[in-house]
This record gives sequence, C-alpha cells and structure tokens, in this order.
Amino acid sequence: MMGCSGPCGLRWKPNLSSSLCQETAGDMKLQRLRAFNETGLHMLREGADFPLVVTSFAETDTATELPLEWRSQLKIARQLGEGSFGKVYKCKVLCASTKSYVTVKFIEGKSSMVKREIKLLKEMSGVSDFCTSAIGSPSSIETATGYWIMMPLMNSGELQDLLEHCEASACRNCKGGRNCWSKLGAPYTTPYMLALFLDVVRGVRAFHDKTGYLHADLKPENVMINCQGDGCFAAVIDLGLACDPRKPRQCGRRGTPGYIAPEVWNSDPHGGRLRSRDVWALGAILYEVVYSRLPPFYADRNGSKATAYNPHHDPNIPQPPKAIDELVIQMLEPDFQHRPNMAAVEASLEAIIYDATDWRARNMVKESPLERGATTPIASCLSEHHEAGSITGSAMPERIQHRGRDVKDIG
Repeated sequence: MMGCSGPCGLRWKPNLSSSLCQETAGDMKLQRLRAFNETGLHMLREGADFPLVVTSFAETDTATELPLEWRSQLKIARQLGEGSFGKVYKCKVLCASTKSYVTVKFIEGKSSMVKREIKLLKEMSGVSDFCTSAIGSPSSIETATGYWIMMPLMNSGELQDLLEHCEASACRNCKGGRNCWSKLGAPYTTPYMLALFLDVVRGVRAFHDKTGYLHADLKPENVMINCQGDGCFAAVIDLGLACDPRKPRQCGRRGTPGYIAPEVWNSDPHGGRLRSRDVWALGAILYEVVYSRLPPFYADRNGSKATAYNPHHDPNIPQPPKAIDELVIQMLEPDFQHRPNMAAVEASLEAIIYDATDWRARNMVKESPLERGATTPIASCLSEHHEAGSITGSAMPERIQHRGRDVKDIG
C-alpha cells in the first residue's frame, strides 16, 4: 500500500461487491482485503458501506519512461500493479552482466505519509533480507508529481497466492482441521511454511528494532516470496501505514479488517502504541497458514468480532493443542499485555521447526536467503553513485553485498 489520504487506502482496484460480509467467517473464501487509515476505520465502525474486497491488477506492458537518472541502468519490462497512489514496475537491470531485475515504484504525491514511507525504506537498506528496503544509488528520485524508488524484486508472488492455491486444492481437506501443505508437492510441508513464516517474524522484528516504528498493516498480501528452484524465502513489505508510537496519536486505528488487534479497534491509548498489535496481526496470518478454516474475525467490518474473539474457545483450533496451536492462542490473546513479544514468538517457532523431521525447514532456520540458494546478489552496478538526479534525503543507502529480491508493495 502506498499510504492513505482519504477515508480508505485502496491496495488494488476495487471489487464493488461486499457480499462476503454476510457470510460466516469460517465459511468464507479467502479474499484480498483492503487497508484503511484511521478515518476509514472510524467510518466503517459507524456503519459506512465501504467494500472490503479488492481484486488484483493484471500485469501489463507499459510505455512509461523511467527518470533520466536511471535510464542507463534500468528498463521497464512490465507494469506489475496500480493503486490509488501510484504504480509498480518490474525493471530489467541493463548494467548487469547477467539477467537481473528489480522493482521500481512510483508514488504519486508528496504527503508526509509518502515521505515517511521512503525514509523507512531507506532506513531498512542492508538491515534484513526479510524486510523490504530501498536499494541502488540513487535509491529514490523526486519528480514534479511524486517519487520513484528502487527496491529488490520478489519473483514468486504473495503469501496470499499460496494460501489461495492451498484453498483451491486438497490442501485444506485434511483431518483435524489443519492445512496439509505437502499435498501441494515439494518443497511444501507445514514445517516449510512455518520456516517462511519465521522469515516474516524476523523481518518485522528487524523493522521494529531498527526504526522504532510499528508496521500496522501485516497481512498475507504484505508478505512476498522469492524462490530459485526449491529454495525460497519470505519478506514483509508495504510500509505505507507504518506509524511511530513515540509520537502522540500517530498509531491510531489503521490496518486491514481481519488483521486489526482488538485494542486498536477499541482505541486503547496504550495498547495501540505497542508492538503487540503487530504480534496479534502475525497471529492472524499464522492461523491462516496452519488451519483449514478462516478465523472467526476474518473480514471484520467494525471490530465487533475481533474484540469478542477468545482463542481459548475457538472450535477451529484442535484439542488437545499442539505447540503450534499454543503459539497461535498466545499471539491472539485478547489482552495485549499477555501476548508474547517478538523474540519469544521467534524462539517458539524455531523450537517447533527443529522438532519436525523436515530437514529443509530445519536448515532454513539458520540459513540466509543466499545460503538457501533462494536469491542472487543485487547487481553491484546499481550501487555505483551517479551525480545526476535528485536523491531524497541526505544519507546514501548502505552498499549491499546480497539482498533478497523484495518488493511488490503497491497501493
């Protein structure tokens, strides 16, 4: 998402049907849900009939030209997406000796939210393979109508795509109410999916620790996957709704219904400024990875389902619970003061994966994306400084030795 300036921040072009809201959550099909800023969520809670569902923007060829400063380095290969606030492109790296691609995003406008997103993308440069960041030099270019920013390309779609593939296959028709990821074929198994989820947890934790911000819009659509052969890794994307809890009133109601913690819906002045709201959203994602039915609070229009939800009484969670079930319950704890912190979530996932017999998943716990064979180094020619052009901000991005191909975070 590229940020919200009106009642709602639209991630993709809208599907005007809101019929999913009349269904019971467990009977729903997975949908692509839109994110809302504080104004939009307030209006939803007051009964506004905004559609929650959005549909994908088809990839298209495009005649758009990149800024002059990048034309010797990059060429647009395809438009990947379009949102209310700009467009995203797949670009071929012309200066590389081997075939290589990056993502270039154009963000329309120059609002404080847009500038904050660019600042955060630059701040995350070189920090973690598992969180989106800016790359290149210059990593961003200011034009008369907005900003262009260069990021790694993730080549294997969203976690949402994998969940939809699972839903459309026999993957969801397993005993005990769990997803049988192995039915998708190698390399997919439940431990393998948990290892990808661990990547996401590590990415969010790195973002928290480096910037001090909260992500505030974690959902399967904001997790991208990159693969080479059977080697894959995941990264969290889309910092458009990230907020600074150190600033009064910045971390209010925002996010995507179905992934918004109860304390956020309740406008709790303390809980809404804690990292535990991101822990709850990650718990909602983990729920979809593990179980064959959607959570009861899925696509919750006004917060009534999320605020009433108690994981200890959820019939979708198998009994007696296994270690992964206990982790889901802990992450979705209604009382934000009793949820595990990010370090505890990471440690629990590592222990669960190590207890499995899947050697590939166990290796992923200790391997970087490069060590997994899941990515290749970013072309070094992109880090060479070019005097021409306007570089937003004063600090140059760190030179990156290897990065995952990150982002499709479109508005």
